[in-house]
Amino acid sequence: METSLTQPPAAKANLRSRLAGFARTALAAAAQRKPRPSSIAHRPLAAPQALATIIRPQARERWLLPQVAAITPTYIEMTLRGALAGAHIPQWELFNLMEDTWPRLRKNVLELKMAVRSRRPVFEAYRDEDAEESPTATERMKLVSAALRHMQPDPAADEGAFDDLVTDILDAWFKGVSVLEIDWHITQTR
Repeated sequence: METSLTQPPAAKANLRSRLAGFARTALAAAAQRKPRPSSIAHRPLAAPQALATIIRPQARERWLLPQVAAITPTYIEMTLRGALAGAHIPQWELFNLMEDTWPRLRKNVLELKMAVRSRRPVFEAYRDEDAEESPTATERMKLVSAALRHMQPDPAADEGAFDDLVTDILDAWFKGVSVLEIDWHITQTR
């Protein structure tokens, strides 16, 4: 049913009364409905899967920080001392906030990350000092090189290729911590 501002007042009143009647009927039906068994009623509801893609993990973690006005030199000192003792999440939050709110720092961080990303990666096989690399090490190097160069990320699942992997690893250079998950799968080649 379409409504517009040009409808006569009688049509608008009719629509209002029909909507009010529908609302009364729905409320009455809800009041008469029998309650569910207690085992179902007290079960916690799981968050919908779609919500996981709306709230990114990076943003969720930042909600743990205090208000910006509460971040004093004493708070920063406590955070850095805590990082020395092993509390790395508050340290990451602090450095992430610094990068988000300090334009000059963000520019410098991005310059360094982009300079590293623009370099051509060179993979070398493992070898002991003053020794030649073994044929097995060369084969493994070729396998790892091919796997990293031919990554097939799914952007819809927030996955990235080799360049994104390097950028995420470089986060540890500035924030002290970088956690990555690599999903491997086997494909046939040749």
